[in-house]
Amino acid sequence: MTAGADLYVPAAAATIADLLILLAFTPVTERLRRAEEVVGDLTLTYRQGTGVLRQAMTELTHCGEALRHR
Repeated sequence: MTAGADLYVPAAAATIADLLILLAFTPVTERLRRAEEVVGDLTLTYRQGTGVLRQAMTELTHCGEALRHR
Protein backbone atom coordinates (compact mmCIF):
# COMPACT_ATOMS: atom_id res chain seq x y z
CA MET A 1 0.00 0.00 0.00
CA THR A 2 2.91 2.32 0.66
CA ALA A 3 4.15 1.93 -2.90
CA GLY A 4 0.64 2.66 -4.15
CA ALA A 5 0.66 5.82 -2.06
CA ASP A 6 3.95 6.89 -3.73
CA LEU A 7 5.93 6.19 -0.55
CA TYR A 8 8.68 4.26 -2.30
CA VAL A 9 11.39 4.56 0.36
CA PRO A 10 9.26 3.03 3.17
CA ALA A 11 8.01 0.36 0.73
CA ALA A 12 11.58 -0.58 -0.23
CA ALA A 13 12.65 -0.57 3.45
CA ALA A 14 9.77 -2.87 4.39
CA THR A 15 10.61 -5.22 1.52
CA ILE A 16 14.28 -5.38 2.50
CA ALA A 17 13.36 -5.92 6.16
CA ASP A 18 11.02 -8.75 5.17
CA LEU A 19 13.72 -10.45 3.10
CA LEU A 20 16.25 -10.15 5.93
CA ILE A 21 13.80 -11.65 8.39
CA LEU A 22 13.10 -14.55 6.03
CA LEU A 23 16.81 -15.18 5.54
CA ALA A 24 17.47 -15.09 9.29
CA PHE A 25 14.55 -17.22 10.42
CA THR A 26 14.82 -20.02 7.86
CA PRO A 27 17.90 -21.64 9.50
CA VAL A 28 16.37 -21.09 12.95
CA THR A 29 13.16 -22.88 12.01
CA GLU A 30 15.13 -25.75 10.49
CA ARG A 31 17.04 -26.21 13.75
CA LEU A 32 13.82 -26.11 15.74
CA ARG A 33 12.19 -28.62 13.43
CA ARG A 34 15.10 -31.03 13.95
CA ALA A 35 15.04 -30.45 17.70
CA GLU A 36 11.41 -31.48 18.05
CA GLU A 37 11.96 -34.99 16.69
CA VAL A 38 10.83 -37.38 19.39
CA VAL A 39 11.68 -41.04 19.65
CA GLY A 40 9.17 -43.16 21.47
CA ASP A 41 6.93 -46.16 21.43
CA LEU A 42 3.39 -46.38 20.19
CA THR A 43 1.12 -49.13 21.39
CA LEU A 44 -1.99 -49.78 19.35
CA THR A 45 -4.82 -51.89 20.72
CA TYR A 46 -7.49 -52.75 18.19
CA ARG A 47 -10.36 -55.08 17.49
CA GLN A 48 -9.60 -57.69 14.84
CA GLY A 49 -11.51 -57.46 11.60
CA THR A 50 -12.00 -53.69 11.65
CA GLY A 51 -9.09 -52.84 9.32
CA VAL A 52 -7.53 -50.43 11.82
CA LEU A 53 -4.14 -52.15 11.91
CA ARG A 54 -3.68 -52.04 8.15
CA GLN A 55 -4.65 -48.35 8.04
CA ALA A 56 -2.31 -47.49 10.94
CA MET A 57 0.60 -49.34 9.36
CA THR A 58 -0.02 -47.60 6.04
CA GLU A 59 -0.06 -44.17 7.68
CA LEU A 60 3.08 -44.83 9.73
CA THR A 61 4.96 -46.19 6.72
CA HIS A 62 3.86 -43.17 4.68
CA CYS A 63 5.35 -40.90 7.37
CA GLY A 64 8.64 -42.80 7.17
CA GLU A 65 8.36 -44.49 10.53
CA ALA A 66 9.85 -47.90 11.26
CA LEU A 67 7.52 -50.63 12.47
CA ARG A 68 8.37 -53.48 14.81
CA HIS A 69 6.02 -56.28 15.71
CA ARG A 70 6.19 -57.74 19.19
